[in-house]
Amino acid sequence: MCKSVLCMLSTIQNGYWTNFVSCQQIACLRQSVEEKYNIPPKPKRPLTPYFKYMAQIRPELKRAQPHAKVTDLVRETALRWEKIEPQVKQKLEAEYKHEHEIYAKERLQYDTQLTDDQKNALKQARIDRLESLEKRKYRKKCKDNNKPKKPCSAFVLYMKSVMPNRGSREFKQFQKDTASSWFELPDTEKKPFVDEMHRQMKEYQKLMVEWERKMIKLEHKTQELQTGQDQCRKQQDWDTGSENIDKNNDESTKRNKENLIGKLKGFFNF
Repeated sequence: MCKSVLCMLSTIQNGYWTNFVSCQQIACLRQSVEEKYNIPPKPKRPLTPYFKYMAQIRPELKRAQPHAKVTDLVRETALRWEKIEPQVKQKLEAEYKHEHEIYAKERLQYDTQLTDDQKNALKQARIDRLESLEKRKYRKKCKDNNKPKKPCSAFVLYMKSVMPNRGSREFKQFQKDTASSWFELPDTEKKPFVDEMHRQMKEYQKLMVEWERKMIKLEHKTQELQTGQDQCRKQQDWDTGSENIDKNNDESTKRNKENLIGKLKGFFNF
């Protein structure tokens, strides 16, 4: 699988595709957890009535509005769903209920036939996906807040300097040739690149100290804002609760007074 991907990706030259490779072609080569551990395919959860309705009318909307954006199509679907006939909605809801009952039975059967190793593999896959999502969020946060980029190594600086001599060589071969020439290079000729790397690293460390201070301040501001919002919500809940307590106390006092009057009337035989 990896060799196939590398073979397809090796057609990149000068930053452009020489042969078009679609994302679907690469995705089909990716080995899923189920394939790796010989786990049977998991039953698919049925579409909800709304999403099933969306799938049904999507071809019609695409034909009527071929150049419309996805957001426009979703908005149009939502408007149609609000005005849909009750009989159609009831039919979709009945179909969903029936399909969900079948899915629940199939999912129960699927879970019972899995071995402990397969369950652990699926659990680890979910953990890996969550960690990958957190990493993407962190990278996005760093990008949005202009985190300084770590400087290149001395070898990469050297490779950039000889990039004009690449010619028609594929990048992989060019990188291999450059590595060989770098190892054969005398220390005196390597020194300018090493010195430049150290200079950039010192500058990077200074920028990182400033960036981390900025992020700490930003985090404190975010926490203060969150704390202020929480306090406002608590105060609103307290005010609402106090009004309810006062109201309940008034009603309770009124009931107690009526009960007392009733007891007094009974005692004195009024």
